[in-house]
Amino acid sequence: PLKDVMTNLELTYGLEVQYSAENLKEIPISGGIPNQNLNICIAAIEKATGTRIINKGNILRVQENPIY
Repeated sequence: PLKDVMTNLELTYGLEVQYSAENLKEIPISGGIPNQNLNICIAAIEKATGTRIINKGNILRVQENPIY
């Protein structure tokens, strides 16, 4: 689920992840996500899950993407 991927980002980059809704944590995601570059990683997660991830300081906010 998405929460596992985001927990990995928290540990790798020292970030805090927030969710606009609890159900977002359970979105299925599989495959490899590159984590060498945070912006590329965020873009890949957004595309794979249909979410929008806002990066402000050291906080990532995951929310539904109205486009999907």
